[in-house]
Amino acid sequence: MPRGRRLLSLLRWGAALLLLGGRLVGRGAAASHSLRYVGTVLPEAMHGLPQFSLLGYVDDVVISRYDSSTRKEWPQARWVKESMDAHFWDTKTQISKGDEQECEMALEMFQNHYNRSESFSCLQWTYGCELSDDGHKNGFDRLAYEGREVMYLNLETLTWVATSRAIPDVIRKWWNADKAYIESQKVYLEGECIELLQRYLGYGKELLLKKEPPVVKVLRRVDSGDQETLVCRVYGFYPKEIEATWRKDGEVWMEDTFHAGILLNSDGTYYTWLSVQIDPKDVGLYQCHVDHSGLDEPLAVAWEETDGTGLNTGLIILIVGAAALVLVMVVVGIILCLKRGRKHNVAYQIASVFDRTKSPLKKVTRPSLHP
Repeated sequence: MPRGRRLLSLLRWGAALLLLGGRLVGRGAAASHSLRYVGTVLPEAMHGLPQFSLLGYVDDVVISRYDSSTRKEWPQARWVKESMDAHFWDTKTQISKGDEQECEMALEMFQNHYNRSESFSCLQWTYGCELSDDGHKNGFDRLAYEGREVMYLNLETLTWVATSRAIPDVIRKWWNADKAYIESQKVYLEGECIELLQRYLGYGKELLLKKEPPVVKVLRRVDSGDQETLVCRVYGFYPKEIEATWRKDGEVWMEDTFHAGILLNSDGTYYTWLSVQIDPKDVGLYQCHVDHSGLDEPLAVAWEETDGTGLNTGLIILIVGAAALVLVMVVVGIILCLKRGRKHNVAYQIASVFDRTKSPLKKVTRPSLHP
């Protein structure tokens, strides 16, 4: 496949992940926080991007970075830099250096298997943990090759599960060969990872634990023919988890509706929007129903005639334009991820992957990050 088409494939995969990550989640699921590492390894450094890099995130805030150019782990948020000592960052640097070596071996294995040693390819990894406000804990560990998720670690069965038919059994069996590593990864994801996330939440609580209620406005647009569209703008809320639905005459209404993903504002809050096609004579029956942890009670907002149809149409045009701009930014961001950000995904996980001379997998003991 030509490099350009492969880039587009990665881009589509990344956009899908962004939309999935921004799904509308009901309050019943409880707000949650996550610590995740996103890594990418390339065959070589290209276009000024390092061959390997690793980014750490708490929620959507970048907290750390390592790459093959600097070969050192650096804090990326002020409150992280002020809270963690030099020993912590030295230990993280050692872990990431090991990850870098193992990721390169893993990518080479994939290239050799698919006979792509001379062509462009990219291996990505994401892993980490989530902690809900209700105390629920969850770990995750996923691998992607050339922009498509190919395997994930099932922490219940302690096995790597293929998510793509293109992955042969031999690769999956190689990952499953080292039971000691898989078990230690489960312990890390469900134990130390959660503890570290809780520490980060304590250090960055002013940013990470804030609750900002959403602002909700309903706009009206006249379409061609006998149809109209209502657009519900929901913005300025934090955390990300939110429930937003259309209701007609008090009942949840799904017909002719569209839900956008949840996107990050420059001020750290989130926004989204949803629309519904309606018969103009029924406009008074529709309400945008929004529930969020920052609200004392759910909001039910209807279109108000005093808003003015012309003004609403103009605002909708702005929304569409902003959405297009966001899409362009996503495209650019994912291309960067392809060469830089994704490298991070493979980093930690593959740190324990291959020994060419002995067993297909080798266990790398992760140094403790506790002080």
